[in-house]
Amino acid sequence: MITNKKTDQAWGTLFARLEADGLLETKKESRSRTFNRVGLRVAVAVVLLCLCGGIAFLYNRKAAKGTDTLLVLSNENKEATLVSTLEDGSTIYLSEAASLRYPKHFPKEKREVFLEGDAFFDIHQNRQSPFFIETEDVRVEVLGTAFSIRNLKDKPFRIAVERGTVCITRKKDARSMQVEAGQTVIVDPDRIRKQANEAHIFFRYKDRLYFKDEKLPDLIRVINQYADGPEICLGKGLEERRLNYAYVDDSSMEVTKVICLALDLRYERKGDEIWILPQ
Repeated sequence: MITNKKTDQAWGTLFARLEADGLLETKKESRSRTFNRVGLRVAVAVVLLCLCGGIAFLYNRKAAKGTDTLLVLSNENKEATLVSTLEDGSTIYLSEAASLRYPKHFPKEKREVFLEGDAFFDIHQNRQSPFFIETEDVRVEVLGTAFSIRNLKDKPFRIAVERGTVCITRKKDARSMQVEAGQTVIVDPDRIRKQANEAHIFFRYKDRLYFKDEKLPDLIRVINQYADGPEICLGKGLEERRLNYAYVDDSSMEVTKVICLALDLRYERKGDEIWILPQ
């Protein structure tokens, strides 16, 4: 993870850029002097994704196999992972230039999405509705597990499983293989190779996270996995509130302050928990 010093330098550089471009108010010199660290993070969390143009969150009307139209989630940012939670509770981490097509509502019998690029998946378990990921050459079937997929045009297909088990099927010959936790499978044109996961193979998906118009319960659930400090909890009546947020190794208290200032909420510390509450 990035140290606090480097994090502050990064935020400071970004603030200087926004201020130079006239994207932040600078009417009073005293105001800029009192623009503290939390205030800066609020401004960045609320406007960064919209101003930099780095991440595109697109709703395109593209039919898949003649069925319902699909939503398209795309990440054009070169330095961060775009994180989004689907309606079934599965969390998707999209790397640079990756895109995911998916239905707004999954049918009961199965959940199916279409991936282009490099991504990490944390799939919510539902034994009555298996989860399928379609790529150009390989189909992936899962129930509830976490894994990464590299699906790039100039490199062999690769899947690495962090926990659970997945089943992959090469489309050209219908050859299938199970991949278990700790294993990586690489699909070449002429063979399928299995090996142990490389050290830190999943780290790069979780180092810098962006959330675009994400519901607070989903945003907090993901951040609680990585942020140091007390667990963040959400009070009643805030389930539908949404936020843009850029997470770079912030503590849970820093995250809480940003959320409260950006959405005009308040927080209370209760033992090992921080509760975000309505005003």
